[in-house]
Amino acid sequence: AIDDLKLRVSYGSTGNRTVGRYQTLSQMSVGLANGYLYGTSGGAQLGSFLNQLPNKSLRWETTNSFNTGVDFAFFKNRLFGSLDLYFSNSKNLLNSIATPTVTGFSNFLINIGKIQNRGQELNINGVPVATENFRWQIGANFFRNRNKVLDINGTGKDLINGSNPILSYFIGKPYGVVYDYKITGMYQLGEEIPASFTGQGFKAGQYKIEDVNNDGLITPLDKQVLGKLDPSYSLGISNNLQYKSFELKFFINTVQGGKNGYLGAPAITLQNPDNIRNNNGFVFDYWTPNNTGARYRSIAAYVSTLGETFGPYVSRSFIRLQDITLTYNFSQKLLDRLKIVKAMGVYINAQNLFTITKWDGWDPEANSTSTTRPGGLGLDEAGFPVMKNYSIGLNLTF
Repeated sequence: AIDDLKLRVSYGSTGNRTVGRYQTLSQMSVGLANGYLYGTSGGAQLGSFLNQLPNKSLRWETTNSFNTGVDFAFFKNRLFGSLDLYFSNSKNLLNSIATPTVTGFSNFLINIGKIQNRGQELNINGVPVATENFRWQIGANFFRNRNKVLDINGTGKDLINGSNPILSYFIGKPYGVVYDYKITGMYQLGEEIPASFTGQGFKAGQYKIEDVNNDGLITPLDKQVLGKLDPSYSLGISNNLQYKSFELKFFINTVQGGKNGYLGAPAITLQNPDNIRNNNGFVFDYWTPNNTGARYRSIAAYVSTLGETFGPYVSRSFIRLQDITLTYNFSQKLLDRLKIVKAMGVYINAQNLFTITKWDGWDPEANSTSTTRPGGLGLDEAGFPVMKNYSIGLNLTF
């Protein structure tokens, strides 16, 4: 029953620059916006300033990898695929760390340390049914990765960036964690709130925060690791069903976060009294006296200690019907009569028909263009939904 069985083993080292050119050098910006106005009637003169700190010690990232895999085929090639396992250690990782604003810069590029990756990838394909008039082919791809920070800067200590929840790094934790306040509920009308908390602005309609050190105040010392940005696994399933002249293909894609993984912050642009505008029209589940079980705080106020962009971190897990195509292939008998084409088929195709998710907002899969906020396109007033495409076409082979 075994048609093919092959074992693969490899080991190697790779280098990666990961950043743009001239990142080791200081850089200057020049323009009128940075210029100076002499006197009261003269024109502005070009000015320049240093916009990047130099670091001549920067080196390429280096990854040492061990990979093993097996290719297989069974039952006269009705079931075939491959399984790959990998283990890698990367060192001299390039990343930005926060710097005191007194320097005139907000961050500084360094080689921060070492990270470990291990994962598995399974590709499997099969033909469960194959008869004269009907054929069913199915394929699946499963992928998961786990990483862990081994060292940051040689000190053996964590690197905490209190001003940004996703730019902190912890020894023994995954690379890319959420470090922020933990929400334990929502304050309600008539609920007794400690006086020390009310002095900070906590009231009905605001998030309850876990007081980690039990000092009666919510401070940055109460922040904790809430989860990670990376998913637990991804899975893609493709199907191809053929019945006589008809052919149906569809592809389902899913990314799952598991427990406290693949986190995003959909309410990072939530309305508050300081930014309500006429284009803030997204419908979302915010707290009111008549909606006490809401996911998000009241838009009437926010707690300055937490910041206006603070909100719950939500799993971006989703299942999406990404592509579906129905094709009718004309018979060879008809093609022989035409004597023009070798094959002809008409099809209808649709993409991104539906997505199953608990994510609030436009698209859980969208990656953020900013390094200071997690992925996912949430309750953004300037956001846009996943595009659905519909098409009809004709395939000709001459």
